[in-house]
Amino acid sequence: MRRTALCLGSLAAVSGKVYFSETFGDGWESRWTPSEWKKSDGTQGTWQLSAGKWFANEAEDKGVQTAEDSRFFGLSAGFDSFSNEGKELIIQYQAKYEKDIECGGGYVKVGPKLSDPKAFGDPTPYNIMFGPDKCGYTKRTHLIFSYKGKNVLKKSDLAYKQEGEGTSHVYRLTLKPDNTAKVEIDGESIYEGSLKEDWELLAPKEIKDPEDKKPSDWVDDSMMDDPEDKKPDGWVEEKRIVDAKASKPDDWDDEEDGEWEAPMIDNPEYKGEWTVKRISNPAYKGFWEAKKIANPEYVDDDSLYKYDDFGFIGFDLWQVKGNTIFDNVIITDDVKEADAFVAKWKALSEVEKAKKKEEDDKKAEEAKAAASSSKDDDDDDDDKEDEEVYFSETFGDGWESRWTPSEWKKSDGTQGTWQLSAGKWFANEAEDKGVQTAEDSRFFGLSAGFDSFSNEGKELIIQYQAKYEKDIECGGGYVKVGPKLSDPKAFGDPTPYNIMFGPDKCGYTKRTHLIFSYKGKNVLKKSDLAYKQEGEGTSHVYRLTLKPDNTAKVEIDGESIYEGSLKEDWELLAPKEIKDPEDKKPSDWVDDSMMDDPEDKKPDGWVEEKRIVDAKASKPDDWDDEEDGEWEAPMIDNPEYKGEWTVKRISNPAYKGFWEAKKIANPEYVDDDALYKYDDFGFIGFDLWQVKGNTIFDNVIITDDVKEADAFVEKWKALSEVEKAKKKEEDDKKAEEAKAAAASASKDDDDDDDKDDEEED
Repeated sequence: MRRTALCLGSLAAVSGKVYFSETFGDGWESRWTPSEWKKSDGTQGTWQLSAGKWFANEAEDKGVQTAEDSRFFGLSAGFDSFSNEGKELIIQYQAKYEKDIECGGGYVKVGPKLSDPKAFGDPTPYNIMFGPDKCGYTKRTHLIFSYKGKNVLKKSDLAYKQEGEGTSHVYRLTLKPDNTAKVEIDGESIYEGSLKEDWELLAPKEIKDPEDKKPSDWVDDSMMDDPEDKKPDGWVEEKRIVDAKASKPDDWDDEEDGEWEAPMIDNPEYKGEWTVKRISNPAYKGFWEAKKIANPEYVDDDSLYKYDDFGFIGFDLWQVKGNTIFDNVIITDDVKEADAFVAKWKALSEVEKAKKKEEDDKKAEEAKAAASSSKDDDDDDDDKEDEEVYFSETFGDGWESRWTPSEWKKSDGTQGTWQLSAGKWFANEAEDKGVQTAEDSRFFGLSAGFDSFSNEGKELIIQYQAKYEKDIECGGGYVKVGPKLSDPKAFGDPTPYNIMFGPDKCGYTKRTHLIFSYKGKNVLKKSDLAYKQEGEGTSHVYRLTLKPDNTAKVEIDGESIYEGSLKEDWELLAPKEIKDPEDKKPSDWVDDSMMDDPEDKKPDGWVEEKRIVDAKASKPDDWDDEEDGEWEAPMIDNPEYKGEWTVKRISNPAYKGFWEAKKIANPEYVDDDALYKYDDFGFIGFDLWQVKGNTIFDNVIITDDVKEADAFVEKWKALSEVEKAKKKEEDDKKAEEAKAAAASASKDDDDDDDKDDEEED
């Protein structure tokens, strides 16, 4: 196949236009230009043609591939310039990671015609950047729009779907004239929303009133030191002491060996750093925020979506691990042309998935055989003696006696209630019942206590099941686990906890929370965990494993979505290094990558006045100045209006990159190898706000025995199969009804047309 960058005859003129299309067939090198932006420092990567290790047809499935590791890769293609004004524009392409990229991107940039394609790189201006990006546990699908010289990221990250080495994914962005965008990955919509609401392209409509000040008696600390809590007499905080039993060796020579000093040893009386107990602050009033006022700098713009010049598409990437393959690139306003490439991807994807399953099954069998040969039955028996279930709940008979509903919000009428339900889909109604939030727009609190324990030296599992019977819209489905409650009825937002874990959503902002309390502060993970609570009426099982090596693992539906370090991924400790406050940016350092084009001048006669006085209007004959006031001619849209003129932005030749002060050791850094440890676990609870309720929780367990937790996962799997089958049946029925309704409407329209024709005859 060849690239297409032209209007496809009279048919395309009616149905749409393909501005650019590429399948990397014969002659692709003449259509694409490799970048040399990083050639001088030896980090410029090269491109090659490859179909990867799995393919349907090797010749047809070849795409361009990043050839090395730890390189910058640049490749661009030009086409006839066009504007998307008034058009629904589709940008689509296919990407396959042959191996885990570890840190790097797989996105495209689309922008105005390039003056020098060989110089294409990070400083090059673009209109849109779109596609997957990952570094360690930070993963997202980028969608960045350029507006008035600034590249603006989406307020919240789009889900990352570039999983499964050796399998292809197809990315589609649809940009619409109503200033909305839609993102689809593998044919599934992951986002649809407004440019005005979800990107900070415009100044905010409202700002905080600078004249509004926080009252002097306002208390916004929810927690306080317990004035009754005192350090116990004899509490020892010295971790290391001089060995009083040590004596100078007989052969020690002070002149040769220096003055002898007794060695330091671990203090057997050491009890750890003592910290005062934190309690709820009775004077707490909540988070104070200044009132909002209209922003005088706010200016609306109904053409955010519009770009006057699209003239290139390119890949500008850094990759720690290369071998990424790109293929089937298209820019069009014809959805059928884009769909044809999706159909091609589907055929390839089926082959890739089958090959991947075959390889994964083989690896699993090999791992199983290796584990079987090294199994030590005696060790297993010893381990089992130490394993324990600290708490378990399936909400069977008597659950009300084990759980206490909160009354924290009862006084203001927003306290929700709980009921028992299995939901609309279940395997066994009696066995599949859990506790359900019963109303909409309410606070829900429910907690259960158990014998206090510490997780010191143990691998602790916290696991539960959640099912959203309807879209929650805004709210949480998480659990809190913490020290023994003195008053379970008062359980609510101010209540101290050790760990908060589970899904949270508000509009397009979605994440799986994992918050650890450390020295009285609740600390969020540096980057959000993926949100998996999708599919109303279907259950999901959440597992957190907290380990003595200060690592944590999160699994949802048996799939690991995170495994990493508490020290690295949470700001629990002070940073090891800080920016040197003595290091100053050189006075001649230029960190603006773009600059106004000194050659670009506003055209003579450029009109920026959007509204003008109607010169043709005249005062009505019946206008009475005394009664109606002084007459003024009305304002009308200016037919000469050309929009706000802005100077063209170009690459700054003096640009040196982003300057950052050098790092030095942080004198306040103190390590802690017991971050994972809590001395008191004594309750688990749900403390939630939900705009839409009917969430069902079930099969809660806290244990250090993975087999006990796995038994609940097996129970979930059986239920999940039933729920998914029921959901598919319902979705298929709705699709058939929608199809029938559309056919009926189309028939009615045809009948009306026939009737009109008869009347004209």
